[in-house]
Amino acid sequence: MKKWIAILTFVALTVFLGFRVNQAVKQQAKQVAAPRVNMPTVEVSKVRLGPLNEKVLLVGALKPVAQVDVVSKMTGRIDQLQAEIGDLVQKGTLIAKVDEDEVRQQVNRAAAALDVAKASLSQKQTDLEILKKELDRTIELHENQLIPRRDLDTAEARYRGAIAQETLAKAQIDQAQAELRELRVRLDNTRILAPISGLVGKRHLDNGALVNPSMPVVSLVDLSTMVMEINAPEKDLVKIRAGLEAGIVLDAFPNQTFKGRVIRLSPILDPATRTGSVEVEVPNPKMMLKAEMFARVELDLGTRHNTLLIPREALVSHEQQRGVFKLQEDIARFQAVDAGVIQGGEVEVIGGLKEGESVITLGVNLVKNGDKVRLRSEKPAGTAQKAQKKEGA
Repeated sequence: MKKWIAILTFVALTVFLGFRVNQAVKQQAKQVAAPRVNMPTVEVSKVRLGPLNEKVLLVGALKPVAQVDVVSKMTGRIDQLQAEIGDLVQKGTLIAKVDEDEVRQQVNRAAAALDVAKASLSQKQTDLEILKKELDRTIELHENQLIPRRDLDTAEARYRGAIAQETLAKAQIDQAQAELRELRVRLDNTRILAPISGLVGKRHLDNGALVNPSMPVVSLVDLSTMVMEINAPEKDLVKIRAGLEAGIVLDAFPNQTFKGRVIRLSPILDPATRTGSVEVEVPNPKMMLKAEMFARVELDLGTRHNTLLIPREALVSHEQQRGVFKLQEDIARFQAVDAGVIQGGEVEVIGGLKEGESVITLGVNLVKNGDKVRLRSEKPAGTAQKAQKKEGA
């Protein structure tokens, strides 16, 4: 009986000691792990004064500086069409001709009519000279009382009639000349000339097609200079000015930046989008740029010195406010800030911070307002004690 009592007592003591040891191990593990949960590891950066190169990024499509549909001034059938897509033509170059046979015949007829009018004028002038001499003799005879007054009146009437005939002949010449000039203009209009220098972008008709003044024959584009009409938000529009230099980057030329400049600004905003039109001019001497290419435009608004700057990763949103977590001793405190331009990896601070204050950067998403934090260079609590125990062992 005593033997069984001893065995039961030993088992009870063993169970009790095992329970106490297990409780002690769990308590020690909690003490070691607790600092890791409650103290996030963070890095900080100082608020500094520095220069800020403010830039505006906009997007748009390239357009030719001039684009013209070339049309005929006459109705007729195209006799010659000499332009092909991609051809480079100069201003005044012959693009096409409309059949001119009918108009040329009209010009020849008008020229002949002018010759007739001139011959008629010559005849009238000869008649006028003869009648003038007859009038002079009649006046002399009448003064000597050799002929009656009636003969003098008749001579004067014939002379005045000859003057009227000469005037009429001159008017007929003017009329014939005007008609001839008009027909020659029509003849010139059968030649369709390039109104600008540029490339043939599109050919609308072929030889033999019937054309009228409202129908384009070809389209010309001047790619020597490209323009972009882009929409800028009102907050950026007030900072942009004519003459501002622009850098243009295209997907077609990813490793090349083209230079341009702002040439015009719209004085009116779109009430729906609250944006204003900005026109950028891009020289294209090598004709590398094509119409409708998509481009990104960077406008350099200049450099501002002595601006408060913080790293971009320090800026967070907390309870619908933009701000940062400042480090005060070892406590993270949220501070709302008025942020300005975001340029590259830095953010302009307009208000809410002072130079030299520490803001949390790395680990900021793990921090809550009022949390106790540990800088990355610090060792976790308990690490030093463990090292000392190992050395003592």
